[in-house]
Amino acid sequence: MYGTHLLVDELFQDVQTLTQTRSNVAECESPLWLLEELPERYALEYDAHFARRFLVTAIAMTTRFTNGSFQQLGCLAEELALRLLLREASVSLETFGLMDEGVAVALEAFAENVYEDMDHEWLYDDSVGEIDEDAAGEALGVTPMAIGSWFTPFNGGRYVHPYAMEASEDGTQ
Repeated sequence: MYGTHLLVDELFQDVQTLTQTRSNVAECESPLWLLEELPERYALEYDAHFARRFLVTAIAMTTRFTNGSFQQLGCLAEELALRLLLREASVSLETFGLMDEGVAVALEAFAENVYEDMDHEWLYDDSVGEIDEDAAGEALGVTPMAIGSWFTPFNGGRYVHPYAMEASEDGTQ
């Protein structure tokens, strides 16, 4: 719960910073809390609008965790938000001396079972290039990971908050 509080609070602060500076993560000269930890290859795309969509996604995901309605992660943005949440939780547990072997194993087991797959980790590995965005990646069964697909539900049964989803040219979601 404390990690959730930190995640949401720090994302709110990043939204405010990007809104005030009218910049993106790559060009922002002010300190940021979390958005700098997203895959660097898209840092020019992380502007205030993106940050608001990511914040709403993180809130929707953590709401489902805490109200008992969580079944599966809905989209790639939720996988990335969960990655940040697990880091926040781990740091908090270590800071307060609560990270023992049992807690570490529980967090690892949770992470191994909650993600759709671990393809999102490829976004942090510049050595794989853009396999996630080409036909080779599709042939290998790699989840589409271009930034334009981050807020797209994995399938029709997955929940993504309407604010986070891109509107089409005709205004529909």
